[in-house]
Amino acid sequence: MNEQLQLPLVLLVRHALTDLNSEDRIRSIADVDISEAGRRQTLATARQLKPLGIKKIFCSDLSRAEQTAEILANQLLVEVEPTRLLRDWDMGELIGEKSEEVRDDVHFYIENPRKRVPGGEPYGEFEKRAGDALRFIVAQSKRFSPIIAVTHSKIIEWIRCKVEGTARDASKLEASKSVDPSGILALKVQNGRITLYEPEKSQGVI
Repeated sequence: MNEQLQLPLVLLVRHALTDLNSEDRIRSIADVDISEAGRRQTLATARQLKPLGIKKIFCSDLSRAEQTAEILANQLLVEVEPTRLLRDWDMGELIGEKSEEVRDDVHFYIENPRKRVPGGEPYGEFEKRAGDALRFIVAQSKRFSPIIAVTHSKIIEWIRCKVEGTARDASKLEASKSVDPSGILALKVQNGRITLYEPEKSQGVI
């Protein structure tokens, strides 16, 4: 176990693999189930986190996040609390499209945060929710530490880039996609400063 993983207040866990992940399609708020491979990934993540004494799990209210959280909770023997704050960006008509084919569209809406994605929400609304989610999990960690927050890649990317001061830089957001399904990004608050670090990808966690 990475020694750094012993101290964080919050462990951001990306939801487990789905068939749309495997096809590299936009998931957004599509309410899809995790795959069998995703279940195996999550069990591996639970084994990695078991020694930490997790107190509680919060998760997005979308099925793939709730299913991931329930597997973790069953292994770690803790409660799960869903919240809409941890939801993905509603990308409307882009949902289901191949990520590579709509990359320019995604960048446009990130760089123009008041523009509403047809059938979805402006990136600015997502940013506000992501900020609320960050404040929420930091506050909860002071009550239950350590906790898990099961969420989506866009939330994790935004939090990472927010700390770096590049949250509206589309190229930086895209480059930050280093947390795989069921992967972990750890967050701690020390002297009022939020620190993020990613544990080594080991012990079967991918």
